[in-house]
Amino acid sequence: MSTTTMSTTTMSTTTTTIFPDEFKCPVSLEIMSDPVILSSGHTFDRFSIQRWLDAGHRTCPVTKLPLSSNPSLIPNHALRSLISNYTSSDFPKSLQTHQDSETVILNLTSKKSSPEVKLVSIEQLCVVSKRDFELHKNGVWIRVCL
Repeated sequence: MSTTTMSTTTMSTTTTTIFPDEFKCPVSLEIMSDPVILSSGHTFDRFSIQRWLDAGHRTCPVTKLPLSSNPSLIPNHALRSLISNYTSSDFPKSLQTHQDSETVILNLTSKKSSPEVKLVSIEQLCVVSKRDFELHKNGVWIRVCL
């Protein structure tokens, strides 16, 4: 199994999270939040494959095999559960989200921050926001708060 490494950096720390490549959508190359199976047997993030289909494509992006005129998108509950469990098992590290967000915002608003620091801060804010959204959507916040 191959992995994807995502690194985020603030002025003082670097956090690296490793995700299996199988969690990535072949279209967007991002970690899937709503994996669905196409008739070709390949799994994609719903938003990405729907956008592909809405653009008029009627072939599988991976195999290039033809699809029906109205392809079905079947939820991949097993993969969604694996991704959810993987991210929630990594949850203790994400308890620093509030502090990390404050640091990122300070980096973005400081006149002393270089453009490079601001760019890295924007990237980190995107990662933190996406992670928090996924954790909230998957009910992790509820389990932690109870």
